[in-house]
Amino acid sequence: MAVQYRWATLGCGVIGHQLAEAMQKLGGNLYAVGNRTHAKAVQFAEQYGIGKVYDKIEDMFQDPDVDIIYISTPHNTHIKYLRQALAAGKHVLCEKSITLNYYELEEAVKLAMEHHLVLAEAQTIYHMPIYRALRERIDRGDFGPLRLMTLNAHYRAPLSFSEETIREADKNIKKIESTMKTLALKLQSSDIDLSTLEGGNEDAFFDEMCNDLNTPNAITVLYAEVKAANQMVRVPNPDLAALGASFARIRDYLDILGLSIPYPVLGEEDKALYREYLEAKSAKDFSRSDALRAKLIDKKIL
Repeated sequence: MAVQYRWATLGCGVIGHQLAEAMQKLGGNLYAVGNRTHAKAVQFAEQYGIGKVYDKIEDMFQDPDVDIIYISTPHNTHIKYLRQALAAGKHVLCEKSITLNYYELEEAVKLAMEHHLVLAEAQTIYHMPIYRALRERIDRGDFGPLRLMTLNAHYRAPLSFSEETIREADKNIKKIESTMKTLALKLQSSDIDLSTLEGGNEDAFFDEMCNDLNTPNAITVLYAEVKAANQMVRVPNPDLAALGASFARIRDYLDILGLSIPYPVLGEEDKALYREYLEAKSAKDFSRSDALRAKLIDKKIL
């Protein structure tokens, strides 16, 4: 009798649904599900008749009844979950790309070997007929002594965005950098307690977009979010809960897109200078604001 392995899936995005559907077509089912948004994991379990939902993702790794974990979370989270899953003795099938770079992959492979575990990337090419046929021909020696083979394959699919959208996204990257810098400077020179903005993202919206991420559109949405946060900071006594949620969304998008936006960190003297500059600008005292702006440029703040 074939061994029955218990699978748990981490992530409820598009590809997570495809896995659940594929397993059911083969007469099986997932044993458990975990997701950073618990309500979505519950909904996922109800849809596919999965018996176990974890309150915390960490509980999945510690569950002695789980044999294999399928990871389909955003790419930047893969190494974190790979470390925990492999250290806990779980075999792992991880969505592509399995890690962000060679060093993360090297670490994951070493962990898998140390614990005698299977670590695999969800690459469909291994199972395509053309690869099996190529393997047979290689084994027969049809190509002679083989040193290197390059194969290009493609499939027809409608473009999800136009060249115009890509150009717009490229412009928006530059706008994001400028707007994020302005936002950071305004916050540091304001009376807002930044620790109150560290709350989690209630929406956790990026679970839906993590698998089929349309990068140009994501950049456009990120720029709109940064602009919205900038508008919130401009008003007296901003809604800190809304601002905190906006920052959480910005952080999530930056993580997904792999963007890092540097900005200057102000000391008390520079905060006062920047605050004075904003006040002069708001009062339309242009000679004063221009003089203050020159000082800020000299200090490489602007």
